[in-house]
Parts: sequence; structure tokens; C-alpha cells
Amino acid sequence: MGSATPGEYSALMAVRVDNARNLAILGSCPKSLPSVRSGLRCWFNFAKEALGREGSELPPSLDGLLAWSMTFRCDRTFSNYLGHVKTGCMLLGLTCEAVDSQVLKRAKTAIAKRTSFRPRKQLFLGLRIVEDMLVHLRDHPKWST
Repeated sequence: MGSATPGEYSALMAVRVDNARNLAILGSCPKSLPSVRSGLRCWFNFAKEALGREGSELPPSLDGLLAWSMTFRCDRTFSNYLGHVKTGCMLLGLTCEAVDSQVLKRAKTAIAKRTSFRPRKQLFLGLRIVEDMLVHLRDHPKWST
């Protein structure tokens, strides 16, 4: 224990346990944390604007999640966002039973059957094209203004 009092030691251990818990929950998805934040932000905005639940967004109600499902065109995106909401609940030590409901599986199927999602063609520039553009701009400075 060293020079820490029993109360200080207990507080330090509580912080360590809490940090370990958070790392266990978030440790499997370090590169997807921006997506988790985005999904939670989406749910919080919906809960606030559509459901009037500002300040009590988590844990979500099943009816709230079902209403939220109607805003999605892609069932996979909805599944991902549900996972993000579940992660938020786990971090706060809240129940996740609404997120795990069998009814939400039907909601996912309904989203897929609405067939309002049409994947678009990938629009991206490869590194080689960007390099060619930079060389062209270097060789033709009049195009850079």
C-alpha cells in the first residue's frame, strides 16, 4: 500500500478497475471509435429531437429504437449503429436488453425489404492519380490558382 491511506488506496483501485472495464469494452475496436461516436451522436440527436429524451438518451427504449429504425435505408448501417448504442450502454453500466430484442431483428429485415438502399459506385482517387495530379500542377502552375 505504501504511503497511501486505505481510503486513497481503495479509490485508486476503483479507478484502475473502471479503466480496465473500459479497455475491455473498447479494446476490440480502437480504430472504430470515430464510428462509435458517430452512431451514439446519431441516436442522441434522434432521441432528443424525435423522442424528447434529452438527458435520458441511454438506455434506449425498444419503442424508441423501433422508431429510429424507420430513418435508416440500409439494414447493415442500422445494425452497426445499434452496436454503437449498445457499446455506450455497456460503458455506462446500463442495461442493453432493448438493443438485444428479437423485435429489432424484424426491424432490420423490414429495412432490407423496403429496398430503399442502393449502393453507389465507389468514388475514390487512388494514390497514383493524386501523385499524377500533383506532378501536373507542378509542371503547369497556372492550373493551381
